[in-house]
Amino acid sequence: MKKSSTSRISLQETVVCYTNDIWSGALSEIRLKEPLKSAGFQVIQGNDYHNLLVEDLKGADFVVVQRDFPRYVDHFLNILRQTRELKIPFIYEMDDFLFDLPESHPDNQSGIFTDALAPILIALSNADLVTVSTETLAGLLRPFNPNIVVLQNYLVDSYWHFNPPHRTDEAAKEVVIGYWGGHTHLPDLKMIVPALTAILSRYGPRIVLKFFGGKPPEELQGYPIVEWHPTIGGYREFSNSMLGEYFDILIAPLEPGVFNQCKSPLKFLEYGALGCPVVCSRGLPYSTVVEHGKNGFLAGSLDDWMLCLQTLIESPALRFEMAEKAQETIKIDWLLSGHAQKWAEAYHAEAGKKRVISDDIIRQDSIWKKVLVQNSQKFEQVGILQARLAENDRVLAETSRLLEEKNKNIAMIKKNIVAYMLNRFLNRIKQRKSKTDIEHMRKL
Repeated sequence: MKKSSTSRISLQETVVCYTNDIWSGALSEIRLKEPLKSAGFQVIQGNDYHNLLVEDLKGADFVVVQRDFPRYVDHFLNILRQTRELKIPFIYEMDDFLFDLPESHPDNQSGIFTDALAPILIALSNADLVTVSTETLAGLLRPFNPNIVVLQNYLVDSYWHFNPPHRTDEAAKEVVIGYWGGHTHLPDLKMIVPALTAILSRYGPRIVLKFFGGKPPEELQGYPIVEWHPTIGGYREFSNSMLGEYFDILIAPLEPGVFNQCKSPLKFLEYGALGCPVVCSRGLPYSTVVEHGKNGFLAGSLDDWMLCLQTLIESPALRFEMAEKAQETIKIDWLLSGHAQKWAEAYHAEAGKKRVISDDIIRQDSIWKKVLVQNSQKFEQVGILQARLAENDRVLAETSRLLEEKNKNIAMIKKNIVAYMLNRFLNRIKQRKSKTDIEHMRKL
């Protein structure tokens, strides 16, 4: 693998970023590339998944590791060691509480983060600075590292412009209700399926539901007025595509629970750019930006969802007014261009601290590596046990099938024996009756 050095790239302050996300994807763009570029840094892509693009960190001013990149243990520990030896601020960036995924969450069911949790904890506890997107998430992570700064998600206004809200007085006009989100948000959508089906039943072909990204719940897929559009491309292409779509109302449901309370109101910000009113789940994260009935609606129960949607469907004037106020809110408080300096302030505050690197810290990578190897062996053992259990289940299922088949055969045999004995008994009765009749005839 070709080694590179950041010192040969630019004299500008550089931030080398390591992420397990697509470099053009939303996580990289919203949490790393755009805010750091807007803050005046040169942002360098450090890896492409497990392939390192920057191995030599000499000349880097900051190093950022995002989310589950530490799952590439050897690469991560080498990066951590270099930041200690070169006294480069090591920043860990996290925007989800991955330690407590809901049982219904697809990533929990797939176990995609299972082998990454121990390395994530190492990164979290060893970081010089941890950056997160919400105060709720910061509160949960502070026991692992007290040096946490909240850098909220803002609307990347270099990617999003503001579509003017729709002004129409046609109450009977077709109303398009939209949603976008990845497959991991399927449980959130399932939560409000009864309300959506009730709306479709009430208004019929007057309503069109458009889903972008993950597939809509199965309960909605059979309706001819329900559309699904898989999204492609990076975040810039995605924003351009959504700005070209037409919606009247947009929805942002979230299941209640700690995991979703740690999220940011980003979807409201992106929705607001389209010039449409938004119905969001009540409580965190949307209660931090939505004033119920003014710049959006907050819905708790299914009845709330139905009432909010019906109100907006029946009132084009309210849709226009609410969309206008939402855009005012976003323009005043939630544009990245007005807050990017917070990244520079947080990073420079960390860089200004005196660093005393002890031999114990320098040797930490070998200690942690040993722990991780032991955990990896445990994960392998768990995998072997799971495979054995799966094989046992298969054998048990096959045995049950054979026993069931055997029981059916036994039942059939018993039935045949009973029928045979019954026929034999009846034949004997007939024979005796015949003998009796013959003897009776002889006597006559």
